[in-house]
Amino acid sequence: MDFKHGYVLVGNNSGAMYIMTLDDLKNGSYNIKYSFNIFNYGYKASQTYQSQALDFPYVYWDSGDADLHDNRMLYGVNVVHGGQEFALNLMLDMDFKTADDVMEPETVKAIYDSAGNSTLLLTFNCWVNDSPIERVYSIPVKTRAAADTLNRREVN
Repeated sequence: MDFKHGYVLVGNNSGAMYIMTLDDLKNGSYNIKYSFNIFNYGYKASQTYQSQALDFPYVYWDSGDADLHDNRMLYGVNVVHGGQEFALNLMLDMDFKTADDVMEPETVKAIYDSAGNSTLLLTFNCWVNDSPIERVYSIPVKTRAAADTLNRREVN
């Protein structure tokens, strides 16, 4: 649920994700505005799906199991144009400054500060010396402004 932008994300076990407006749902309409399939972005059926977050126009999801059989991944997709923003292997592409025995991704959530800047919160179920511990990390979201309309005039 993305209350800030008024959208709702629903998905199913075939990898399909559907985005609808909150207003449509309140009015009893299941009008799908955007859709995509996570299997089109490098996610595999052998991975352990953990969590997702909608921060329109972006959808984020993470994966990875405690038994370490699959990579700990974080994905980001822009649902408006369908482009993949990133596919991060959290253990290879990030430096969490920890030597935990196990880091199992649990939750991804988008939050905003008072200036309107977006941050992703990632939670992990970790094990250190056979003792469980929960860890929370934040990753600032950096976006660029939309491109202006292309100037199709000849260049001299």
